Amino acid sequence: RSSDLHQAIMNPDESSALVDIRSYDNKDRWICSVDLTNGKISELEHQHDDAWIGGPGISEWNEEEGTLFWLNATDFVFQSEVSGYSHLYSMNARTLQKKALTSGQWEVRDPFLSNDKKTIYFIGNKIHPGVRNGYKLDLASNQITALFEGNFGIEWSLSPDEKTWAIRYSTPTRPWELCLAPNKPGEKLIPVTKSTLPGFDQLSIQSPELIRIPASDGKQIYARKYTPAKPNGAAVLFVHGAGYLQNAHHYWSYYQREMLFHQLLIEKGYTVLDLDYRASEGYGRDWRTAIYRDMGNRDLKDYVDAADFLVKNQGVDAKRIGIYGGSYGGFITLMGLLKSPETFNCGAALRAVTDWAHYNHEYTSNILN
Repeated sequence: RSSDLHQAIMNPDESSALVDIRSYDNKDRWICSVDLTNGKISELEHQHDDAWIGGPGISEWNEEEGTLFWLNATDFVFQSEVSGYSHLYSMNARTLQKKALTSGQWEVRDPFLSNDKKTIYFIGNKIHPGVRNGYKLDLASNQITALFEGNFGIEWSLSPDEKTWAIRYSTPTRPWELCLAPNKPGEKLIPVTKSTLPGFDQLSIQSPELIRIPASDGKQIYARKYTPAKPNGAAVLFVHGAGYLQNAHHYWSYYQREMLFHQLLIEKGYTVLDLDYRASEGYGRDWRTAIYRDMGNRDLKDYVDAADFLVKNQGVDAKRIGIYGGSYGGFITLMGLLKSPETFNCGAALRAVTDWAHYNHEYTSNILN
């Protein structure tokens, strides 16, 4: 098997190291130990996916490192999607005894170990797929404590003395700002920056309603819905890019220009819908791989189902529905106009991928083999 070896990670007593090995066909990942006295490599953990290995905290084809660190001279921590969602596991490198540290229908992101090696801090979406909240895991009791939890998103960095957090915080209608907070549960964030210009506060920005739309295969699709005060009977559906990206969430959109454009649309009477269609991030392995070797099928059907939902439940005229997006969103727009012209009356395909044979191998090798 052709494979890629990530950086070796030395254990505290420097007697052995961990190495993360990934197959070039993207279907297997091995975590191995390296005996530094003789160079022997021994398999500790094997992960396989009939589609492709991926998910938060798992090494990728582009040399991005996965979660992998030592707790002590024998025990280490890694992430795996074996449960269907990316969670934390510990393993003894000698006995191969494995233990799930987190579990549930949610994902762990960006874990790191405290100085005393008794606590793991991580970002998670426990209460809703569309949040990024802060937690700590006590390794002795396996108890998870919420530090910053609610309908918002954070990114964080802990001070060297582990007493204070530097936090980037945002909501659907407020951009990212820097805050400080003590390293204790339930503490309020103290704002440090105000990055918006005076004119921003004069805007009347409608917070999107986060809803779930029933899909034709029985699944529930998370979506942002913008509802006009005076509906004109027409609707616009937005398709985020990248495929594996999330936009139906409770924090500031990566697509801030499109979000502001949506504010203009609802002022003019349009209903706007923004889906985390099949293969979007934040929803576990099965959602992530639902487009394997079948791009423009199940993901497009989610938009057809969403259009049907608007007609049946929001008073939208079936002949006045448009769709638009960029990159992968442009691809889905073109697929919608070509494969389901009875659903979409018009569309705007921005910087669209029109032939995957012309796209980069790193992206398409996962999805199309």
